[in-house]
Parts: sequence; structure tokens; C-alpha cells
Amino acid sequence: MSNPKVLVRESRRGGTVPLPPAGLSAVAPVLLACGIVLAVAGLVDVGLFYWPLRFGDAEWEFGTIAQTLDALPLPTLGLVLIAVGLWARGGRPLWTRATAVVFLLAALLVAILGAIFLLDVPVALKALARAAAAAKEHGAVPNPLVSSGLKRGIAKAAVFAVTYVAGYATIGVSLWRGVRRSLRAAAAG
Repeated sequence: MSNPKVLVRESRRGGTVPLPPAGLSAVAPVLLACGIVLAVAGLVDVGLFYWPLRFGDAEWEFGTIAQTLDALPLPTLGLVLIAVGLWARGGRPLWTRATAVVFLLAALLVAILGAIFLLDVPVALKALARAAAAAKEHGAVPNPLVSSGLKRGIAKAAVFAVTYVAGYATIGVSLWRGVRRSLRAAAAG
């Protein structure tokens, strides 16, 4: 017993508190399981927004893409937990690289959806202007909340799209480079 391990530590209140696992490898299965559950649930939720497909319908595209960007935190958290679980497990380079590719593809997909959304913004603003003009023709006052809500929704979706693209790309590149560094360190050591 040249290197004894402390299994519990004294708490400030006098009792003992179990210490966390010595390494992350002990929690890797939990991270992976939670990640898979959250990623699948989130991706199924997002996928159902697109059924039935109606690309070419500007209203459908605008609303569906905005809704997609709103719902991405859950699958993103799941994918991050999977990546951390693989890393904690000391996973094989193939799985880590596959996860990196998933993140890079997600960045590309969100960039494409963001571009489609931006192409639909003028259509939405013109529809808003037509609705305001029609309201004025009938002697009604256009609701300013509709205009401000649409503009806030556009700004929110644009910020989300840029943030997700940057985040997914950063995570994907970091995972890819991390495998390369690990392989170099293993070859050198």
C-alpha cells in the first residue's frame, strides 16, 4: 500500500462526505446515456416540425426554421454530453471523429437553414406592411405589437443561427484536433 487512497473526507460539519470518482471515466456511461436520450428526444422533436415538408412556402419556412432554432438547446446538450462522455471514456478516435463530423454537419445544416430564413425575412416584412395597409384602409389601427414581435423574432433567430453555427463548428474542430493531439501524444509516449 504505497499509495493509499482517501475514500471519504471530513466535512465542515464533522460528518463524512463521499469523494467524487477519481476520474471522469467512472461517469462516462451516465454522460453517454443522458446524452443519447436528450439528443434523440430533441432531434425527434425538431424533426417533427418538418413533417410534412413544405419548402418553397415562405410562411412555413419562416415559422419552421424559427421554431427549429428555438428547440435546438435540447439536442445540442445531448450532443455535448455524448462528446464529453466519449472524451471521459478515453474513447477511440473513430467515435470522437464521428462526433466531430456530426457537429460540423450540424453547423452546415444550421447555416443553410439560416440562409433560407434570411431569404424569407423580406417576404415576412412585406406581408406585415400589407396587413398594416389593409388595416388602415378599413379604418383600423395596425397593432404595433405584431410589428415589434416579428422584428424581435427575426433578430432572435438570426442571433441563434450565428451562435449555433459558431458553437457547433468550434466544438467539431476542437474534437477533431483533440484526436490528432491524442494520437501524436500516444505515438510520442
